Amino acid sequence: YLYRYIQLNDGGVFEFLSQWGGIVFFLISGICSSLGSHPIRRGLTVLGCGLLITAFTYGMYALHFAGKGMIIYFGVLHCLGVCMLLWPIFRKLPWAVTAVLSVGMIVVGIAIEPVRFDTGIWLIPFGFKPKGFASADYFALLPFLGFFLMGSLVGKVAYKKKTTLFPKITP
Repeated sequence: YLYRYIQLNDGGVFEFLSQWGGIVFFLISGICSSLGSHPIRRGLTVLGCGLLITAFTYGMYALHFAGKGMIIYFGVLHCLGVCMLLWPIFRKLPWAVTAVLSVGMIVVGIAIEPVRFDTGIWLIPFGFKPKGFASADYFALLPFLGFFLMGSLVGKVAYKKKTTLFPKITP
């Protein structure tokens, strides 16, 4: 709710974004990673922003401004930052290996998503959520690193010349 005027859970755009928005975001981010440079620097910046958000949401919880479910342990910025940091490792792999790895990560991530484990919070980044886990924003490396790599594969194949595929529009 936004001051009780806008209810974002009424289907339509919200339903699309909640179901597919993260996947599309990581696919596009993967495409961009195959075109960009300085993935370590950018990854550290994005991950740092995610850690600041973790500190802020934990502070809100500690000060009793929000419940424990508001804490962001591993949200979209954490996941994207780690994907960017891991990108140099995957960059030089043949496209077939990247495809197999990305599909495998997606399948494993989807398979473990509904399961709750008897683990601590240290495995949360990989998709292993402890029983009773709740977070305001959660994007696990499994499956989202797979979607990121799938996007990077699209970028490597579609943008071999590193030039735009969109038509030029004159002013």
